[in-house]
Amino acid sequence: MNQIRYIISLTIIWLASSALVSAKRIITLSGALTETVSALGHAAEIVAVDVTSNYPASIAKLPKVSKDRAVPAEGIISFNPSLVLAPENAISKAVE
Repeated sequence: MNQIRYIISLTIIWLASSALVSAKRIITLSGALTETVSALGHAAEIVAVDVTSNYPASIAKLPKVSKDRAVPAEGIISFNPSLVLAPENAISKAVE
């Protein structure tokens, strides 16, 4: 069972990395996602973040897509992203 979980985890990481390579304008909507994208070497492609993203230091200087945890469609669209990364249920169905 652990081997299956390991293979699934590696597959998810590989798929995420593939999406990041082709993305030139990334918006991340959680501090954990922002840190992960940065750790994978794609901090330079992040154009905007949510209010919980403040690490690494270069991220704190980026524009925020909203002033609180609610993320309006206009806040995302205005940055013309090629990829938006968000935790499950972080964006309302109307915005998706």
